Amino acid sequence: MSFLKGFSIGAKLLVLPGLFVLALLVVSGLAYRGLAKQQAVIEEIDQLRFQQYRQVLETSAASQAAMVGAYATGARILESSGQASAEDLESYLEDMQASVDDMRAGLDKVARETRLGEEERALYQAVQEQAAVVGEGLAEFKRTALSDQIQAASLLGRVRADNNGLQGQFNRLLGLQAELTSGAFAEAGATQQQVSRMLVAVLLGGSLLAVLVSLLLRAQIIRPIREIERASIELRDGDLTRRVRVMGRDEIAHTAQAFNELIDSFQQAMRKVAGVAASVGASAEELVGASARVAQSSTAQAGAVGAVSMTIEQMSDGIAAISSHAESLRSCAEASLRGAQDGHLALSRLLEKIDSVRHAFSAIRGSVGDFVESTTAITASIGQVKDLSAQTSMLALNAAIEAARAGESGRGFSVVADEVRNLAQRSALAANSINQLTVKLESQSEVVDEALRAGTVALDDSGRLLSELESTLQQAAELVGDSTRGVDRIADAVSVQNEGGRGIVANVEHIARMAGEGDAITHQVSGAVVSLRELSDELNVAVGRFRYEA
Repeated sequence: MSFLKGFSIGAKLLVLPGLFVLALLVVSGLAYRGLAKQQAVIEEIDQLRFQQYRQVLETSAASQAAMVGAYATGARILESSGQASAEDLESYLEDMQASVDDMRAGLDKVARETRLGEEERALYQAVQEQAAVVGEGLAEFKRTALSDQIQAASLLGRVRADNNGLQGQFNRLLGLQAELTSGAFAEAGATQQQVSRMLVAVLLGGSLLAVLVSLLLRAQIIRPIREIERASIELRDGDLTRRVRVMGRDEIAHTAQAFNELIDSFQQAMRKVAGVAASVGASAEELVGASARVAQSSTAQAGAVGAVSMTIEQMSDGIAAISSHAESLRSCAEASLRGAQDGHLALSRLLEKIDSVRHAFSAIRGSVGDFVESTTAITASIGQVKDLSAQTSMLALNAAIEAARAGESGRGFSVVADEVRNLAQRSALAANSINQLTVKLESQSEVVDEALRAGTVALDDSGRLLSELESTLQQAAELVGDSTRGVDRIADAVSVQNEGGRGIVANVEHIARMAGEGDAITHQVSGAVVSLRELSDELNVAVGRFRYEA
């Protein structure tokens, strides 16, 4: 499943529903194919075999009815001792002729059927030939009965023998129909067993594949989120050397990349802040030395005017150095402030990414809900399959009733009707198996939904940790702002000292009076240096809680 790393989370989570839908389509196709074959067999039995069987029975009954008419005519002749009137015999002969016409019409209808096999056609041809012989015998009997009644009575034996041969052909034809029907049922049973085995194989394979895909997708989603969570906890504890391993190109991988970029910006900002803190400390120490020198110069002014010029010169040099360092410190402090602001913006972008991932999870959960609705529609289709099985059972019952009406000749078809009912029950069992698979798919959908909830909780925890980090970064920005304002005060004090030094150089005669002012300025510088040192110590403490070097 490594190829899925290049896809989004939405595409990954659609793999499992897609596999479920594919399995359902395969199962539905197999079930439809089996039902279609069973329906074809049932239609063949109902529309061809039963019709042929019924037609053969009707034709056989017509031949028997013709023989009954011939026997009735012979009996009438024997009763009248060969002296029966033509009007007396005409009614019997007309019934016999009508039965012969019915027999011929039935055979002609059977001969027009185009779905018969070669063996059936051969038997029907033999039946038609034998029926023609019987029809000719009965026609001769009719003519003879009207002209020579005694001779007609003697023809009955030959006509009966011909009719017995016809009945034998009918029996062979019925036996062939029963054999063909049994073969069709055997073929349907084999098809049903084959479809059942294929359904079981597809169900087992689909279930195993669904479980495997669920576990793999869960690992690919949860693992990178856990990585981000652990990195966020270490970042909260001040470790800026930790990086999240970027896996794939989905939304979580983009979030991990943005998280790494945020840590990089934090690390650079901390390096700059540490450098600025070191510079502030060094400048404070230099200011302490400069303040000491200014104090010594102020004391020396009271001793000798000649040393004032040298002291003023030294003070000017110290003030120039202080001014240079103050400007450098101001630039570093402004850079630190900009770094903190950039870090805050990067953190805001990361929070937006996490929010977009949360929205993506919500959309995926909606897709899973749609999938559950599709499963419900499949359950309705299974109900239709069960209805079709019930109708098949009803058709089998009707066939059994028809076979019972046929009497002894329909006993074989009663067995066939029982087989049709058994096939309908098996179809209902197959539909129940599909229903069980649908229930299992619904439970797997709940597993996917639970995984989405777990991912959402992990994202919420990451957002909370990043909010704490944002608060920490805001505090660091405030400390840098305080440092910047302290540097501005130092720069203002240095400017005042420069102005005082220029006034001393311009008017040396007022050195005595300006010495007092210089002493006051020295105290101000000392106070500013103490404040600057305190700010430097606080900045070092704030930076010290972060580990930004590997």
